[in-house]
Amino acid sequence: MWEKIFLLQGFCVMSYEISRKYMVFLIRLLVIVVTAYVIIFTPAGEVDKFRGYAFIAFYLFTNLIMAYMPDRYFEEGQIFYFFVFFDTLLIVGGIYAAGLVGTDLYLAYFLILCLASLSAQFRYLMISVMVFIGLYGWFLYKNGYFSGDMAVSYLLRLPFILVIAMFYGFIVTTLLQDRERRYHETQERYWQLFQSSDVFVYTVGLFGEYLFANPKLYEAYGFADEVSMLGMSFSRFHDAEETGKFQSRLDAVFEQGRPVQYESYDSYVQQWLSHTLSPIFDQSQRNVFAVAVVSKDITERVQKEEELKKAYEKLRETRDQLIQKDKMAALGRLASGVAHEIRNPLEIISMGVDYLENALPADNPDAARSIEKINSAIDRANVIINDVLKFSRKSGSVIEPVDIGALVAETLSMADHHIQKLGVQVDRQSPESPVRVAGNRNLLSQVLLNLINNAADAMADANSRQLQVRVYTRKVTDVGYKTGYRRADYFRMGEEMVVVEIADSGHGIDENDLPKIFEPFFTTKETGQGTGLGLSLAHMIMDRMLGTIDVSSSPGAGTTFYVKLQPETKIQIIQEAEYDEFQEKSADH
Repeated sequence: MWEKIFLLQGFCVMSYEISRKYMVFLIRLLVIVVTAYVIIFTPAGEVDKFRGYAFIAFYLFTNLIMAYMPDRYFEEGQIFYFFVFFDTLLIVGGIYAAGLVGTDLYLAYFLILCLASLSAQFRYLMISVMVFIGLYGWFLYKNGYFSGDMAVSYLLRLPFILVIAMFYGFIVTTLLQDRERRYHETQERYWQLFQSSDVFVYTVGLFGEYLFANPKLYEAYGFADEVSMLGMSFSRFHDAEETGKFQSRLDAVFEQGRPVQYESYDSYVQQWLSHTLSPIFDQSQRNVFAVAVVSKDITERVQKEEELKKAYEKLRETRDQLIQKDKMAALGRLASGVAHEIRNPLEIISMGVDYLENALPADNPDAARSIEKINSAIDRANVIINDVLKFSRKSGSVIEPVDIGALVAETLSMADHHIQKLGVQVDRQSPESPVRVAGNRNLLSQVLLNLINNAADAMADANSRQLQVRVYTRKVTDVGYKTGYRRADYFRMGEEMVVVEIADSGHGIDENDLPKIFEPFFTTKETGQGTGLGLSLAHMIMDRMLGTIDVSSSPGAGTTFYVKLQPETKIQIIQEAEYDEFQEKSADH
């Protein structure tokens, strides 16, 4: 490492760019030479002379050893502390060896040490030392010390003081420069980190005014530079709710002096942010005078969490639907047995009613009305039994290509009387070209007719009576019931499905009733207007054709059913699935 060192000798200033080790070597050599002259030209006894020469030889030897030390040792400041300690002891020893212990040279030496330790820059130290040397030389001259036997010794004190000041001044200045260099390097690293940071970093005052902002922040807020944004309040860029959240946390940091973390949505930059508010203390470390804020974009994480939450809800719904399917299968088997057991006594009742009808006089109107009610009840019971048997028994069906758009039109025509009676307006939308699905025409017609009639009934007392029936195809993009990545799923991700969407503008389905609508015998209609088996049968029919029925509804917003069907290319797959199911049931029996 190279540095510029200024050496002042007299009134000449010379600048050298040399290595630290070489510079220390030269200055120490000057110290040794001048100290040697002081020792040599100071009158003393033989013993003192011998000690002085030994000191000079040892000092030179240490300088030679230093010359062979690797340069890397001089890049760090620790070795200069060693030189300060070691050379201070040596120079004190040299003054003692010269027999100048009782003179004012000690005082001048320690004064130079004080000046060197207090000086922040080498040049100012040299100026101070030159002034001191001038005053000290004038004092010696005025008192006649520059004449007599000790004249040379006193005269050599002046360069001795100069080189000592140069030596310690260089070391002190080098240490200060190292510390300043490390400080600036650290500051530069932090500044580069601050400028290139991909998060919002800023400081605010007590009232939320911006005191400092990194480029990421002020550019996101539409400013060309930091100065344009400083002094503005947080509330200028955020609504009252966001400002209130931020200000409450800011007040807590100022009051408690502890960091605070929270997350919020920044409507200005349209990102979810995780904020960390940290106190900045004054020099006393007692009072918070500002707060540093680091805001990290967590939008992607929040979106992933929302997707995970939706996936969990879908998984829960799928689990409930699978449980419901098992319940329906068990109920179907139970219902079949119960229906047969009920039909036998029902036939006996019917025979008894026929007997009573023939036995009673024809002119009894009360008896005739009673018998009519009994027959009506028997007929209704027979309808329920037939529905139960349909629910529990898989009827034979042929899977074939079905033009679903044409089938929807035919089904609406079949339900037209009921629709017109309730004053419902129908909006049918389907592609001009035929959309063919894999299914059984009669069973699909039964499913659609049930859904259309239910939709019309749901709008019987609604202010707006709009029925929308749409036919369209789409790619599978969401995980749901029998929809996803599993081999058992009817619809795999990325595949095509055909959707018949039936939406009404009725009152909607209550949130508590929504999970129950596919259960057998569940109905929200009044007594006598429904058996509660229509949607159960529709669900069973769709399951046999590897399709699904989904529903979305909320009170006051109407209800939409989504009948999801396989395209005609899946006919063979459905037939194979039916055959596999038949084989499994045959094996069970």
